[in-house]
Amino acid sequence: MKGKEYDYKKLQKLRRKLGFTQVTFAEKCGIHPGSVSRIERGEYVSYGLLNEMTRLLGVTVKEFLTD
Repeated sequence: MKGKEYDYKKLQKLRRKLGFTQVTFAEKCGIHPGSVSRIERGEYVSYGLLNEMTRLLGVTVKEFLTD
């Protein structure tokens, strides 16, 4: 995501708290499990995918954006 950073550690913590493995979360998002791993390490994620991921986690994108 260009221009904005996101709190990838928070994303990972919430995914785990809700009981999703990287594999099950990837399946729900329609992406490869390796993509979840990369996203949780802070690598690039599109706004659309971040939006889908946060929707599945029951939060808003804004909660994950940092300055």
